[in-house]
Amino acid sequence: MPSPAAGHGMAGLRAAVAAGAAPRVASELLALFEHVAQRPDKLQWVNAEMTADLGGAIDPALARAGAAVAAAIDAQPDTFDRHSYHNRQHFCEVALTAYGLCLLARLSTQATQLVVLAALVHDAVHEGRPQAAFVQERASVDSLRALLAAAGLAAAQTDCLMVLVLATETGGGTAYMSAVCQAHAGRAAMPLAAPAGAPELAALVTDPELAQLARILCEADVLPSIGLDDGHALRMQERLAREWGRPLGPRDKLAFMDGVLQQGYIGGFFLPCVRAMHAALAGGLHAVAQG
Repeated sequence: MPSPAAGHGMAGLRAAVAAGAAPRVASELLALFEHVAQRPDKLQWVNAEMTADLGGAIDPALARAGAAVAAAIDAQPDTFDRHSYHNRQHFCEVALTAYGLCLLARLSTQATQLVVLAALVHDAVHEGRPQAAFVQERASVDSLRALLAAAGLAAAQTDCLMVLVLATETGGGTAYMSAVCQAHAGRAAMPLAAPAGAPELAALVTDPELAQLARILCEADVLPSIGLDDGHALRMQERLAREWGRPLGPRDKLAFMDGVLQQGYIGGFFLPCVRAMHAALAGGLHAVAQG
């Protein structure tokens, strides 16, 4: 199968990150997304490419866990691709975006491994519809606990993985994570208590590095949902509309983006792009209303 277009895979993504231009990074990610969409072994290819690209000392247990999770999910395409949006392609797009954000943040190899593993795991259990807060996120990790343990993942690493995945819950999870990150940055008071359904998130208060990893994962989860360019944004909206079984229009996209922007966890690198897309959508709706 041909290599990804644009700058040729992970090397192109690294070069784009080094250049420091968000549109170029987005272009490299989109080329990777398109390549992954043609592969039957989506997660295994993504995990192998990222692992091969990592520098520094790789954590063997995290490497085994990533390979095992990828193989287990790829072995069941009928199960994991039954939804139009929350499927293996989404897992891979989140993982690749997370990897790019980890490169931008210059994270350690082991921290990057943990974030990427969380990205592969985060929607392993998903019903294609919003459920009670934290139920699907917790089930996603729990469904793979035996596999993670067999790979040699330490209990403390699995605990951190659970915290990261719980933080991706798009109501209280992302809101709490963002508030904690704001507090660590000295811009707000620390939240008093973790959400009732996810007491594990209290670990973010005492561990600023873990809070940073959670923010990166949450940003990686929503950036592909918003879309990395206009065409990608439209495709994501269409996939989600099919999954939910109802039409979704610009107002729905704006409402989603408003919620994300209000919580404030999109990093400065991609924030101008997100704001520009928001302004374009809002302007188009305004023009229609005035017409």
